[in-house]
Amino acid sequence: MRQVIQYLLLVAALALALALARCEGETIRNKDIIGTWVNESGAEIHFKENGRFSYRNLPTAIFHSDGVKVHVLISGDGDTWNLRLEDTGPSIYLEFYWIDEIKRRLPEILYVDGKTLYFTYVPDVKGAYAGRFYFEKKPEK
Repeated sequence: MRQVIQYLLLVAALALALALARCEGETIRNKDIIGTWVNESGAEIHFKENGRFSYRNLPTAIFHSDGVKVHVLISGDGDTWNLRLEDTGPSIYLEFYWIDEIKRRLPEILYVDGKTLYFTYVPDVKGAYAGRFYFEKKPEK
């Protein structure tokens, strides 16, 4: 009987820990994303309240597409973003309407990791993404 009680307490503790971790991951909201996010290289993404975003000096290497020139920086305006809360964690779905440098429109995912956002890039030989391109929120003036 004592072992059953210990087992039930362990299960309850694990369930509580998972529930708290899940709640923590889902606390991010659109208002937390709105603003300018910068990378140490000088790249920027500016998220607007109306679901649009603009970007400056993004490397084309972040796009998961064949034939992308990897040493090109791009800038643009007017594209849309959408925060998604999924089982794997929150992410931001970006819709790039048209990118001249790669001659196509592309959706891309910007992952949320605590107080940073990141793109994955450069697939390795096994198909996993070997790099991350991080952004931190720029303090408001």
